[in-house]
Amino acid sequence: MSVDFCGVQLEHAFVNASGTWDPIAARKAFGLAAFDRFPFSAHVTKTITVMPRQGNSAPRIWELPAGMINSIGLPNKGIDRWLDEDLPQLAELPVPLIVNVMGFSSSELEILVGRVGAETPAVAIELNVSCPNVETGTIVGSDPVECARVVEAVRPLTSLPLIVKLTPNATDPAAVAVAAVEAGADAISMINTLRGIAFDPVTGEP
Repeated sequence: MSVDFCGVQLEHAFVNASGTWDPIAARKAFGLAAFDRFPFSAHVTKTITVMPRQGNSAPRIWELPAGMINSIGLPNKGIDRWLDEDLPQLAELPVPLIVNVMGFSSSELEILVGRVGAETPAVAIELNVSCPNVETGTIVGSDPVECARVVEAVRPLTSLPLIVKLTPNATDPAAVAVAAVEAGADAISMINTLRGIAFDPVTGEP
């Protein structure tokens, strides 16, 4: 079942989505037994930003009969503390590491991509483009031009495969995907969180 993903040999085709499984927490809870039968062929990290983020206030997750609504807010330690505190533990995992990063401007993403490429054993970098660009106010992943500009800015900074994680909350996600690939992305990750929606119980209308 092994697969070649952008030049990286994986034992099988299943990896976690960013932010959905925390191996550091699993190790604290279950010890090394958590890694005896590692469920994924690579580990994708939670999103890392330049500066630390507290994330959204509670409740962050609300369960429903058909699934759940979440509004996490990307809590993380920031790149400096993540490199010092989390990376040494993640580097011990028995599978390759894919690092997910998000910046609120091209310059922030350039910092993140450069440091991840130079200071970690990552085999690929995933760009979370579901954020507003503070320079333009546009959600990067919803606009083909914005997305291409970001990918073009970071592409020369690393030889690692670049994965662009798309947002479904765009008028034309396919156009964004094409723009990302033409700008230098090696792969597309589909998709980030769908927006929650409420329906009128009588009419069924959103």
